[in-house]
Amino acid sequence: MTGLWLSRYSLPVPFWLLVLPFALIPLVFKKTFRALVIIICIGLSIGLLRGNQVASQVAVYDKLISQQVELSGRISEDTTYHESGQTDAYMTDIKYRKQRLPGKVRVRGYINPEGIERGDTVKVSGKLYDGFGSYQASISYASIELVSRSNGLVDNVRKQFFASIYSVLPEPQASLGLGFLVGLRALLPDNLVDQLSRTGLVHIVAVSGYNLTVLVRVSRRFFMRISKFSATAISIGLIVFFIMVTGLAPSIFRASIVAGFALIAWYYGRPIRPMMLLGLSGAVTALINPILIWQDLGWWLSFTAFFGVLILAPILVRRVFDKDASELPMLVQIMIETICAQVMALPIIMVVFGELSVISVIANMLVVPFIPIAMALTFVAGLAGIFAPVIAGWIAVPAKVLLSAMTSMIEFLSFPNWALIEVDISWGVAVTWYATVLLILISMYRKLSIQQKEQLAQVNHLE
Repeated sequence: MTGLWLSRYSLPVPFWLLVLPFALIPLVFKKTFRALVIIICIGLSIGLLRGNQVASQVAVYDKLISQQVELSGRISEDTTYHESGQTDAYMTDIKYRKQRLPGKVRVRGYINPEGIERGDTVKVSGKLYDGFGSYQASISYASIELVSRSNGLVDNVRKQFFASIYSVLPEPQASLGLGFLVGLRALLPDNLVDQLSRTGLVHIVAVSGYNLTVLVRVSRRFFMRISKFSATAISIGLIVFFIMVTGLAPSIFRASIVAGFALIAWYYGRPIRPMMLLGLSGAVTALINPILIWQDLGWWLSFTAFFGVLILAPILVRRVFDKDASELPMLVQIMIETICAQVMALPIIMVVFGELSVISVIANMLVVPFIPIAMALTFVAGLAGIFAPVIAGWIAVPAKVLLSAMTSMIEFLSFPNWALIEVDISWGVAVTWYATVLLILISMYRKLSIQQKEQLAQVNHLE
């Protein structure tokens, strides 16, 4: 990850120096300090080589800015409508004059009546502008031509299920339910998105690891009644299907890696090291797409929030309550995990957006515990709309009641003017914040280690 980050700045490192560490691979199979240094050098070399390769491709965008271009690619996300009336979409697998370009391009334009959907292949022409955040360039008022329509099985099932949800549930309950299930934020009404932002609840309807984590937890607990193998196999199958339905967003990919390796480690009875899982997921996703670690805000927010939940929260619980987080009441666990996630993600939010939700913890405690139930009821309602349309309206009543109550709660919590305040900080303050948290975390970890050694010594003495 360090090598990938450094490659962003085009450091003049000779190629032979990057390749040299690989010649020392035979020396890394012994547990020595020299082997550790060689492994670190190999990791840096891999990151720099991969990063330099992608950086040279991204540089093509800089040469095309403010020029009329024609690009082809695939629509990677659900389309929405911009306030100007244009269709708003993101395009990947981009080709420019037979040259493949990495990253995403945001496209806005007026299109033919047949429209475009996720998975379609399109040809776009217009003036190219600089990108922001997760996309590398943008084209407004573009000419969009549909090249081929996506007719894959997954896309067809996805469309049918979405149509079923919208037929049995009213708005905004239908969009909120789909947001819980698959992170479909694009179709939420603007006022509901604003309310979620004000209450710090956007993460519950974003394409994030949260939705996947809930599904895997419920699946594993349910199928454990059959066997451990069934629980593992079905949960991994659920991860694959979830990726197919939602798309391979960076946060989903990271969460999938964490959940997959955690399931495998759990199945074989191996200890799960959260720091290893977090580092591995970050390294793999960034290695596949270095643009994520360079400028994707969603990747950084997901990574830092996951660090808070996976690393900071368990150590804090162990230090304060002297027990595992799973042994705490659900509300207490949610409160601590929410606070830890906010502690890690807030500096980036305040630097980039200059906003702070002061009721985020309360909102999460009141809404998050009901999300697994809402997900299950929404899923049942969607299936009923497909297989039992005559009685689907009655079957969907529980989902409608719960989702209506949740939307009312979100609206109520977002009403006060002080729910969202402006707090603007610099990157220097953000780095100081993270350094302080890291020092506190190391201190707590060391004290816990000392306590565990003392307890072990007492047990050995008694024996």
